[in-house]
Amino acid sequence: MKKFYLISLCALTVFAVSCKKDNGEVIDDPIPDLTNLALNEVDPTDKNIELFNKGTEEIDLEGAYIIKNDDTTEKVWCGEAGHKLAAGAYLVLVGEDHWIADEVTEEVDVNAEGYLKAKADNVLLTCGVSPKKSVKFELFDAEGKSVQVFSRGPQPWDTALSTIKDKKVHKTCQRIPNGTGEWKLAEQTLGAANAASGEDIPQE
Repeated sequence: MKKFYLISLCALTVFAVSCKKDNGEVIDDPIPDLTNLALNEVDPTDKNIELFNKGTEEIDLEGAYIIKNDDTTEKVWCGEAGHKLAAGAYLVLVGEDHWIADEVTEEVDVNAEGYLKAKADNVLLTCGVSPKKSVKFELFDAEGKSVQVFSRGPQPWDTALSTIKDKKVHKTCQRIPNGTGEWKLAEQTLGAANAASGEDIPQE
C-alpha cells in the first residue's frame, strides 16, 4: 500500500493570524502570502486533499485553513507555526480514516518521495469526502481571505451524485495543468505533478 508522509505549512505578509497555538495564545505575526499555494487535488475515495507550492519561494502556512461546505464554524485543517512548504513541493492532507499511526514522526523534513513529514495533528483532514456527493472545500489565508476553491455538484452540499469511484482506476479531481488549470478527473497523482490531461468531473 502506498504510504503518505505529510505536514502543514506557512509564509510572509502583513496582518495578525486567526489561528491559535496549543496553549490558546493568539499568533501575532505577519500574514503569510499564499498567492502561490494551490488547492491542487481532491481524492474523494481515500479522502485526501493535496496542496502544492507552485511558486519559486518557500511558503509558510501558519494560520492557513480549509473549511468544508461553507461551514465557517469549523476549520477542517489549519496550518501551524513552523511548518513550511518548499518551492515545488506537495502537502497531502490525510483523512482521519486513512491515517496510519506508525507513519507519524516528530521530525519535520522531506523524505525521498518529496512528502513533508509531521505529527498527525498537523496533517489530518478532520472531515469526510464522498465520491458520490456534492462538496465544496475552500482554502483561506490567516486573515480570512479566500485563496482557492474546489467544488463539485450543486447545493445543498452533500446532495447525492453519480459516483466517480472506479474499481479499476483510482481517479481523483485535479487541477490540469498542474497547479493552475481547471478541475478535471484523472488517475490519482497525490504527492506528484497532476496528469497531463483529464475528463470532465460528473456534476449530477
